[in-house]
Amino acid sequence: MDGTVLDSLALDLEICNDLLRKHLAADVHVSRSFIRDHFALDVPMFWQRILEQVEADFGVASGSAFHPILAAYEAARTSASFAPCPGACEVLEEAKRRGIPLAIVSNNETAGVRSILRQSGVEPLFDVIVGNDHAEVKKKPAPDTYLLAAKMLRVDPARCAVVEDSLIGVESGKRAGAHVVGVATGGASFDTLADCGWADVVYVDFERSAPGAITDSTSRIATPLPLVDRWSAAFMSTSSDALELTWRNNDWEWLGSTLCDLLGRAIAPPADLRGADELVDVGLDSGTGPGVDIVATNGVNVSALTDAASMPKQGAGAAVRMLRGIAGAAHRDIRVTVLAHAAADVTWEAIFRAVGRAVHAR
Repeated sequence: MDGTVLDSLALDLEICNDLLRKHLAADVHVSRSFIRDHFALDVPMFWQRILEQVEADFGVASGSAFHPILAAYEAARTSASFAPCPGACEVLEEAKRRGIPLAIVSNNETAGVRSILRQSGVEPLFDVIVGNDHAEVKKKPAPDTYLLAAKMLRVDPARCAVVEDSLIGVESGKRAGAHVVGVATGGASFDTLADCGWADVVYVDFERSAPGAITDSTSRIATPLPLVDRWSAAFMSTSSDALELTWRNNDWEWLGSTLCDLLGRAIAPPADLRGADELVDVGLDSGTGPGVDIVATNGVNVSALTDAASMPKQGAGAAVRMLRGIAGAAHRDIRVTVLAHAAADVTWEAIFRAVGRAVHAR
């Protein structure tokens, strides 16, 4: 709920330091990043961590202030009407139209969750509400609350999609056996969610992507990773048309497939296709795809292309997955021969430029 359906993080960022100064009678504070990093915890643990941090930073102990702060915070939450996260209600309403059962799974008490949902006008969208106060049900990151929600919905957890904004949330969903969608609208950033290993796919937010269109204006490509922007532009560089693309998730295979569809609609099997750059030679061989084979000549070390030490986080994995997406859409197996030494990001740019030439071949 918090940070996915409703923008309750905004309230925390606004009132937490006010409550600290009022109840501790001292000029103390915690950073916005600290509040965000701990936002997904249940309320008592959230405030315990804040007060511990204040004592460590300022030497001010909470004394008897814990329970009054907790009460004031809960009163502020339960009396507030939170705005939905942009795009979240549209996703939920579309799911309802398709007959998909929906549950809210929260690390807060059920009654409070229900009250907040009701006041914010979104309670009718949900078939089941699961809080942290069910007997013998462990809180996130344990999988228990998601397993209980699936049971109440009468759905196999493996057929469920969990949408979460925090590390403990995505871990909980994955341990429950669900398909996990991370969304960077609350407790964790896009990079944190993408790097954690618990999310199957990560979205920047709930806004719709613009999956690509050929235009007459200047090309505009925007994805969550600047390197992917470069590689996408290199792949499309053989086209005289401009590309407008806004991509809001890290499903890089899907992006590769989309780019291939935009550039290579005229591909006709079974002819093999070739492309080249001064650094690489590329062949798109007749096959079923999405095979990708990268080899080298002249003693070039191709392992550096997928070595995390040679690339920014997520970079190498994104590149390989984009190639697989292109190969699958082209119904080809991609064979890359690296001809000369260069920095890994530069070599990948050359690879995508050469693959684009092959896809665009007539």
